[in-house]
Amino acid sequence: MEFDPRDIQAFHFRSYDFDESSGTARFRYSFDGKFDFTEVVHFDSTPKTLGPEESAALDRCLKFLHVAAGVSYFKAAVPETIVLDSYELSPEAADFFQDLYVQGLGEFAFQNDLDLAGRIVFPSRAGVEDAPSQLALDRGHVVPIGGGKDSLLTIELMKTAGIPLRLITIGNFELNEGLAAQAGLPLLKIRRTISPLLLQINEQGAYNGHVPITAILSFIFAAAAVLYGFDTVVMSNERSSSVGNLVREDGFEVNHQYSKSLRFERRFREFLRDHLLQQLNYFSLLRPLSELDIAKRFAKLTQYHRQFTSCNGNFRIQGAPPARWCLDCPKCRFVFLSLAPFLSKAELRDVFGANLLDEPSQIRGFEQLCGVGNPKPFECVGEVEESLAAMILLSKKPEWREDSVVDHFAQKVLPGIESPASLVSEALTESTEHFVPSRYLEILHGHPAA
Repeated sequence: MEFDPRDIQAFHFRSYDFDESSGTARFRYSFDGKFDFTEVVHFDSTPKTLGPEESAALDRCLKFLHVAAGVSYFKAAVPETIVLDSYELSPEAADFFQDLYVQGLGEFAFQNDLDLAGRIVFPSRAGVEDAPSQLALDRGHVVPIGGGKDSLLTIELMKTAGIPLRLITIGNFELNEGLAAQAGLPLLKIRRTISPLLLQINEQGAYNGHVPITAILSFIFAAAAVLYGFDTVVMSNERSSSVGNLVREDGFEVNHQYSKSLRFERRFREFLRDHLLQQLNYFSLLRPLSELDIAKRFAKLTQYHRQFTSCNGNFRIQGAPPARWCLDCPKCRFVFLSLAPFLSKAELRDVFGANLLDEPSQIRGFEQLCGVGNPKPFECVGEVEESLAAMILLSKKPEWREDSVVDHFAQKVLPGIESPASLVSEALTESTEHFVPSRYLEILHGHPAA
């Protein structure tokens, strides 16, 4: 059986529901009434019975989560017609989701050679009641955790500042349960199950590619705030995620990390305030920091070095994950490179099980991280300038400078850098563009919260 996206006329957002007894939400979608998808989000151990106001707030969260999560299914055909079968959107909410789909599918469109300009239009009607819930959420902080160094740094900064918190994860339970145990913190667990039909048509000719996953997770966190009781979500997205991978000929910036970017954070905070949960605070604590600065700080958190991973092989939908590090992808290379200036070679070998900087076969991959020849990889990696800064630091260290990758860089790339010292300094300088409240900003500088 073949699936031809060109045969699809319309994408339907059919319905959603929530079973409070099991903590299970179901979201239904369809192509032309012929291909029906159901996505399931299960909230483990929801602790309380919801009152009328909480139920109304949760319903609002699930409605908008229905729209956000639909991007995974819509992209399979990208039809020109979008139909909302069971609710309406205000023009302002429709504009938010239209922007999210266009920006969040930028990489997908580029790789599938699709033009989304004017193709994604969410229907709306003026006068639709779209005011946010005024529900007074229970006080509390959660830090979403995915297994990587960034969220672990956020956790330790918050702990050092004396702020009580819980962790929250969507999938990858075994990995994150171990990290939560190491942190000594409770873990809220949510499971998201993609419709099997989507995986099936992906093998039969459907369009496939990257979606704005952090945006989907952010809407899940909003629902979790009602179910589990917390009013602050502390993300761990750094300044580097706001920098795109390439600019198309029409001027559109393609950013693999759009839904981790400052632009999305701004728009989501506004959406919370104007349409969703007015009392929910959402910000990224690490936004002022570069990935290189985060790596410098994380290098001191040795208690996590044998457990964390950033390799995407551990987060695949199908198939068994590999070892913690595949050692042959942009994520593995970048994390290795960013940590190398701040750890000894023996320490880094202990983390990864190999020295990637002394393997000639890795030179081309590291060149791409440094902006040599090709655009920055479509992965969650730091800015080109950060990779260059890390190489500059390594080229000055006797322990590293003779390794094949570092030596190649010193011979072929370093001579073309006008001011290496300034580049390193700028890579480790905090950005002033962020939404971190002042009391939390002090945490980055080693001061306890007020």
